[in-house]
Amino acid sequence: MAKSRKNSEKNTADDGSANGPSTTLRVAIGVAVSWHLLCVFISPFSVRPSSELAERLAQGPWIRWYTDPLYLNHGYHFFGPEPPINQLMRYAVYDENGAELATGEFPNKSEQWPRLYYHRHMMLADQADLAPGQSIEEAVRLSLRSYARHLLRKHDGAEARVNCVRHALLDPQEVLRGVDPNAAETFLPVDSVIERARDLSTPLVGPVRGQGGGESLPFGGGLPQGGSP
Repeated sequence: MAKSRKNSEKNTADDGSANGPSTTLRVAIGVAVSWHLLCVFISPFSVRPSSELAERLAQGPWIRWYTDPLYLNHGYHFFGPEPPINQLMRYAVYDENGAELATGEFPNKSEQWPRLYYHRHMMLADQADLAPGQSIEEAVRLSLRSYARHLLRKHDGAEARVNCVRHALLDPQEVLRGVDPNAAETFLPVDSVIERARDLSTPLVGPVRGQGGGESLPFGGGLPQGGSP
């Protein structure tokens, strides 16, 4: 009986069942985790400049059957840019008597949710200075006017004001001094516009070459109702 007990203890120790998953299961889990980590890293590593081996591995069918459905084959290349100076849009909408109908700012995590909806508003603010054939100043003003017009239509207002500010980063010395990163002086004015409902019938942009008139802009009626623009 003592010999039988020893054999039983030896078999238990070999397969690891007394202390958790069996050795076979542990090996299988280790292989699966290693495979997943390989797929996570090989796609960014294959973005040039890279080695030919990494490119061939990432583009091989025996990797892509796993990375494509899980969208692990992106080309971020471990993208880690410097923190940018973000832009913020602050707005207010008034009725014909000057009473405030709506006020807010975007992007704003407390108003724009889920995360993708917040990200859309962040891009509207950060890319307000991008417009083909326009200087940066002209592009910002054109974007602010378009946002103001959307707010007028959304809230059925008579006048909308939109201010663009830049949220400056603290320098190392300010961080050491304990300066509040959201202090009022860290928000620098860029531009501001006022749009009125009576002017909505006038096209925002002039005639486009090769077309008969100004290009109409979307009303944005599909946006959720609420406090956010």
